[in-house]
Amino acid sequence: MNLEIISPEKFIYNGDADVITLPGAGGVFSIMSHHVPMFSILKAGTIVVKKADAELSFDIKDGVLEVKNNVLVICVNE
Repeated sequence: MNLEIISPEKFIYNGDADVITLPGAGGVFSIMSHHVPMFSILKAGTIVVKKADAELSFDIKDGVLEVKNNVLVICVNE
């Protein structure tokens, strides 16, 4: 799946991801490739991006996300 993480100030990440774990308003949840379309609010915590060859993490204050057509866009405040 293609993943973009952006903030009002900059692009934080743009690339492929296998599993993304997120701090949702209702609790931590994960998104994988071909997830159904959705929109969600994020709370303070850590986004974890798992790829075949790496694991990355990004601390956020809050944010929103949209999943559509195997593309995940996350807008965050750092």
